[in-house]
Amino acid sequence: MGILLWVICVIFRPLEPRYEGKRLSAWAKDMDFPNWNTEGITNEPTSFEIRERHEKAAAAIQHIGSRALPIALKWIKAKDSSFKDRLENWIDDRNWGIHIVSAQEKKLKGINIIQALGPIAKPIIPDLIQLLQSSENANAA
Repeated sequence: MGILLWVICVIFRPLEPRYEGKRLSAWAKDMDFPNWNTEGITNEPTSFEIRERHEKAAAAIQHIGSRALPIALKWIKAKDSSFKDRLENWIDDRNWGIHIVSAQEKKLKGINIIQALGPIAKPIIPDLIQLLQSSENANAA
């Protein structure tokens, strides 16, 4: 049953572009200064380490290039359902250590991708302008 579910997910959800074996979403997360992943590290990272990680992630996203644009735009439009909010709260209450990616996290990843791409992201400017009319997406746009 699990294999069938995995096959269905792969068919209906296109795979993220990768660079050096790492998914676009992981590179986008590395662009995020405040949430720098210090898992397994005993000391806080230095500003140099953070900047180095950020620059490496930006270069990887630039290498992925325009293939990242549809995903960035999709993530900027992300919206959590009330069911997802309730499920996330229920899981958090039980302290199981499971993390469900929220719409806010997806929006931040989308913003990070667009920032990293710079002028390469120019083709989605009309879409971003259209998103300014939506109260849910205006800040991210």
